[in-house]
Amino acid sequence: MEAAFSAQGAGKGDPTQSAEWNRGAYLAESLGHCGACHTPRNLAGAEERSRAYAGGVAEGWRAPALDARNPAAIVWTKDALFTYLRTGISPQHSAAAGPMGPVVADLAQVPEGDVRAIATYIASKMAGGRRDNAAVARSIDAPDRAAGTNPAGAVLFAGACAGCHGPGAPMMGQGRPSLALATSLRDADPTSAIQAVLQGIAPPVADRGPKMPSFADSLSNAEVAQTLAYARARYTDEPAWADLEKRVKSARKEGTAQ
Repeated sequence: MEAAFSAQGAGKGDPTQSAEWNRGAYLAESLGHCGACHTPRNLAGAEERSRAYAGGVAEGWRAPALDARNPAAIVWTKDALFTYLRTGISPQHSAAAGPMGPVVADLAQVPEGDVRAIATYIASKMAGGRRDNAAVARSIDAPDRAAGTNPAGAVLFAGACAGCHGPGAPMMGQGRPSLALATSLRDADPTSAIQAVLQGIAPPVADRGPKMPSFADSLSNAEVAQTLAYARARYTDEPAWADLEKRVKSARKEGTAQ
């Protein structure tokens, strides 16, 4: 892996960009194959190059857009992206999950300069996304009004999630990002949020970092849907997901088929 990522890029690249950016473009577009997951595919299974990095699907998980439509609460910087790609977690964003875990495990072994180059290139593609960071801060500290509209979800969240994700939870002092910053919870597509609950999250690098257990055996499809509906209403200002229980049922089938 290290040898592969250390290979020198071919071609002149973009003369208007830095050498690091061009190196990152070469690594991401060729050896890294970032678009294989993060670009939509047509009915024939080919990448839709006109919609490069507009988001895709990988092993039953949602690979979010890596352009200005990225749903992150706070725009990714190249430094934040480097930390995420190298360690699997960003305090201002979220933790690597699903098929992104093995990617991080691989990138932890390659030269730092190569990972920084990839981060520089990808961060430039996401530039221009507008985020109201003040609104994000308010959603972290705001009173819980979601419980009044979804009491069942609030109870389920309190029992299964609040010990790690609730305000004041000990785990929150160990670098675990607030759910108000979690890309999967803010995405218009609930797939990755669902799979995180069903499959859990394992630390991708040397068993270090936050981990999350699987709730596939302890929560029904309806209970997963109620929990996630509550969390989205509690921690984001995004609209409710439609047909969530049906989406949970479908995601559960996708997960067991892998």
